[in-house]
Amino acid sequence: MVSNININISSLERISGTVRDENNNPISGIWVNASSEFQQTGAMSFTDIDGTYVINDLLKSQDYVVSIIPFASLQYIPQEKTDVKSGTNQVDFILKQAFTFYGTVLDTSDSPIQKASVELYSTSQNFYVWMPTDGSGKFTFNCVPSSTDY
Repeated sequence: MVSNININISSLERISGTVRDENNNPISGIWVNASSEFQQTGAMSFTDIDGTYVINDLLKSQDYVVSIIPFASLQYIPQEKTDVKSGTNQVDFILKQAFTFYGTVLDTSDSPIQKASVELYSTSQNFYVWMPTDGSGKFTFNCVPSSTDY
């Protein structure tokens, strides 16, 4: 016989909102994540055709980070909102269009340079990334915000 077992059942909450583009059009298929460091847990959801999302089954907490998850084909700049309380509705995002910046680094003989460090920086967007070129001297930066000061 087992004794002294305590079972705690917590009520679960949700976070919801909408994701739209700069023209106020809903965006479907966007991966939205909510994670709590305090609770050491999280969950995710994709936006529906009307841009809405609901992330269910969250433990009660006030420190959720709700973020748009970047992935290779994302055409928008990732965003996050911090210190979101579970049970909050209208955690909305307006996403800005992202761009892809790519090229090839060549030496003076037009031969590709492998492992060349390529940096992309914008002061106005507070954006900085770098990467080495591949074996063909090529590089690609995804999710680049629009700016005129690169």
